[in-house]
Amino acid sequence: MNIKLGDLLTLDDGRYVTLDNIEYKNEKYIFTDKVDDNDKPMNNTCVFKIVGDELEIIDDKDLLDTLMPIFLKDIEKLVQDL
Repeated sequence: MNIKLGDLLTLDDGRYVTLDNIEYKNEKYIFTDKVDDNDKPMNNTCVFKIVGDELEIIDDKDLLDTLMPIFLKDIEKLVQDL
């Protein structure tokens, strides 16, 4: 599965926009925000692990504590480069 920044993903519980994607310990993760029916961000963020053609939501607090600073650093750099 090839997911890029800004991609809209439709899942069982709604639609999400990809804010960042990273590889950590040979696993791929995406940071997303749920969007409303007009594709406006809802400030309802979550992290998914890409497993083949499937997405698994990450709810492991220790893993999230590790991944979030990496995502935030990437997003800070994107904003600075605007």
